[in-house]
Amino acid sequence: MKKNSIFLILFLVFFALIFREWFSLGIISSGDFNYYYGPSLKEYMFFPFAWDWQQHFGLGAFSSPFAWIYYDFVTPVIIGRLFSLDWHAISEIFYFSPFLIITFYSSIYLFKKIFDQSSFYLLAAFIYLFNTYILMMVGGGQIVGISLAYAIFPFVLAQFIELINVQNLKSISQSIKTGLFITLLIFFDLRFAYILVVAVFLYFSLVIKQSWQKSVAIFVIPFGIAGLLHAFWILPILMTHQNPVDSLGGAYKSLSSVTYFSFAKFENAIGLLHPNWPENVFGKVNFMKSEFLILPILAFSSVLFIDKKNKTEARDVLYFAFLGLFGIFLAKGTNDPFGFIYLWLFQQVPGFIMFRDPTKWYTFIAIAYSVLIPFTVWKVYELLKKLREISFFNLKFFVNSKNAVFNLQNLFMVFFVFFWLFTVRQAVFGQLGGTFKSTVVPSEYISFENFLSNQSQFSRTLWVPTTQRFGFSSQNHPAISSEEFFTVYDEPSLIKKLNQPGTEKLLQESGVKYIVIPTDSQKEIFLKDNLYSAKLYKQTVLAVSKIQWLKKLKQFNNLVIFEVQNPQDHFWIFVKNNLLKNESFSYKKINPVLYSVSVKNVKKGDLLVFSEGFDQHWVIVDESKRIHKESSLPYDKRFNSFVLPQDGSYTFDIYYTPQKWINIGIVISLISLGFVCISFIIIIMSSKKKKI
Repeated sequence: MKKNSIFLILFLVFFALIFREWFSLGIISSGDFNYYYGPSLKEYMFFPFAWDWQQHFGLGAFSSPFAWIYYDFVTPVIIGRLFSLDWHAISEIFYFSPFLIITFYSSIYLFKKIFDQSSFYLLAAFIYLFNTYILMMVGGGQIVGISLAYAIFPFVLAQFIELINVQNLKSISQSIKTGLFITLLIFFDLRFAYILVVAVFLYFSLVIKQSWQKSVAIFVIPFGIAGLLHAFWILPILMTHQNPVDSLGGAYKSLSSVTYFSFAKFENAIGLLHPNWPENVFGKVNFMKSEFLILPILAFSSVLFIDKKNKTEARDVLYFAFLGLFGIFLAKGTNDPFGFIYLWLFQQVPGFIMFRDPTKWYTFIAIAYSVLIPFTVWKVYELLKKLREISFFNLKFFVNSKNAVFNLQNLFMVFFVFFWLFTVRQAVFGQLGGTFKSTVVPSEYISFENFLSNQSQFSRTLWVPTTQRFGFSSQNHPAISSEEFFTVYDEPSLIKKLNQPGTEKLLQESGVKYIVIPTDSQKEIFLKDNLYSAKLYKQTVLAVSKIQWLKKLKQFNNLVIFEVQNPQDHFWIFVKNNLLKNESFSYKKINPVLYSVSVKNVKKGDLLVFSEGFDQHWVIVDESKRIHKESSLPYDKRFNSFVLPQDGSYTFDIYYTPQKWINIGIVISLISLGFVCISFIIIIMSSKKKKI
């Protein structure tokens, strides 16, 4: 008890030091963790839609392939709105706090499930939470999704381990419970569910004499439940035959991108050292640090302490040792040794294309080390506890005290804790950036949000060179990154693109009303050799100011706004004589997949242009709810367009048809959830009656 009390105090002290900024009064926003204004939060609805206006650089795209994370983000927003919480409060209550609590509990739960007689479970949480991989993930803002999936991963793995080892009479109830937890893991991040399948299969392979009935309970029932509960996004993908990878672009499936993202080398992976530690600068790989080579020695020394008489212990230690080695091999990606195997897996194995960034496999290393290292420390602790004296040339030396606190074994444990903290000392001393540093929203961005929110007419904003994390964006005023829009990623090429003939017309047709050069308050946009360059910012402002068709409108401190003259609305009509008729129609947005359009005195064959990213599943639905036989046609290879079917004045809807499959999928998911819960309750009640 005293040992755990001392360790818990140390844990809480270092916990408070490392994560102190998360609960400060300042805003936490960095990397992938953006800031959301109140008007943006009000737009999110609990019911999912098949079209997301934020994708495809602000032009919108089919969203179902990525809807598995929808409720992970929207549920906290909806609850936060009920209690009038701003984004800062929502992030602390629903993201940062749950990550810390779940990671702590989940890692302890797994360790105690494996070694129920060991009292070193706090050490498992210590290692799983305070390692360079997860600290870089949360520091880089990957809180929504990846970090929460990492947090719950040990708990879900423990559920599968229990399911594999449980007696047949209890396997069905455990299967259902496990299915609910794998469903939750998928909500956080689908990739972690994928690697969980690999981990479970490896453990299942070690268990001899599993019947096919048990295989059904282990794999078919849990993943069947997860599939049914996620039907709301799986069904639209299956029915529309849209490849989710195609919407991501070629960079997400090219072999060169896999090689580029293979930052970790073998020595990084085996040392559980994130390649970007501690600066967390993308692409900057630091030299190997020698202290991390002690970690694999401690982890894999666990096989030397296996009790040969305890077959279960031997199996579990060997399993986690193999899981760690497997993670080490995959986390290094295409680097030596045998890097070509990762490329082969990326090309040939279904679903492996999700791991363009191989560092996701660090999870196996972290979870293996969080089990194996405490096991080694536990066994060494017990050996030191028994050690009282050492004989040398007939001389006896007393090396250990009988004192309950001040003794050799406790000294060893405390030494290990401080050694581990030494490996992440930059976090302890507050030297990490990203989400480990709080900030404030610059006043110019608040002014810009008020400026746009007061405008009711639809328009887009083009950010040069890219959107800033505090830049306001909403369904009525989507933000576009010019780098992504023009697919150029250096300032000279971007300025050249803006000056090309036809760019003004393209932006007008895209509904771009404002071009914005951001204040780089976080010093992460105008970079030269990975360092902020005020000169580059001034050059960009000067170059954009010289574009003749742009008018400088406003400036909030260093945030400069230019206006594009005569931009088109969300809808506009293109007639045969090439004249634009904006006064001959009106429209109303019902929701992201449904618009009501009224036209006046139009001619059959006139073209209604809808400036959302082209997708043939946008259709015209007439007043009798009949879908027009011709779906959307591409306009300028970017937008949707519809040939008006008749002369005169009439009203019709523009509808995105994959939404019907989401609606059906939601019904399937809800019915399945009800059936699963009722079945689970019945099974539990039946088992209790049998015991009575």
